[in-house]
Amino acid sequence: YREEYLDKQLEVVEQESSKIAKTSNVLFLSFSLLGLGLSFILAYSLARRIRKPLIRLEQACKRLAKGYLNGKVEIKTQDEFEELARTFNKMVSSLKEAEEEKRKRNQFIETITQGIEEELILLDANSKILWANKPAIEHFGVKLDELIDNYCYLKDESSTRPQELCAISKAINTGNPNTVLHTRSDKEGNKTYAEVSVYPVKDATGKVVQFIHLSHDVTERIVMLQYLNMA
Repeated sequence: YREEYLDKQLEVVEQESSKIAKTSNVLFLSFSLLGLGLSFILAYSLARRIRKPLIRLEQACKRLAKGYLNGKVEIKTQDEFEELARTFNKMVSSLKEAEEEKRKRNQFIETITQGIEEELILLDANSKILWANKPAIEHFGVKLDELIDNYCYLKDESSTRPQELCAISKAINTGNPNTVLHTRSDKEGNKTYAEVSVYPVKDATGKVVQFIHLSHDVTERIVMLQYLNMA
């Protein structure tokens, strides 16, 4: 009888142990799934938190690349992204200030040069036109956009000078300022004279990088001298 009782008790214990094991497996599986779900939610939230400021910074960089300097990046994450946005905004402000300073400087130069009655042209080291003031544009008879990146002797149809006598060629060869007298024709076909001076612009190493081409009409002076020589 005692052995039969012990067998029953042992069977009960085994059944309970089996139930406990099954319950443990279920709990383990449940906690595993819960942990996996929480990890997914945390990863998704973290990805969204990182992605949003990155998108804002990317959009701001694209606007900056297009020359848009009035926008700022607003990021309030209290982390490295906020610090990065603050640094980006400081950089944009510095660029904006530099651009405004450049605009004012160019406007100042434009005001001065446009007031010069002589024809003033800025050439690159290859004698191509970079800029011209109003009297020079009027002389060529075309818009400034049509002058840019062209050789002045190709656009100056009124000039009868050969290229080798050009003051620019001599300035290139010598690296020094040079002045020559050019013969031109006005709209009526009358002969006119222009005194052309070319001044090399050198960089810090002494290399000529640009030329200032200054031309003014001296027809009255030449005609007067010719008249006096004939008298």
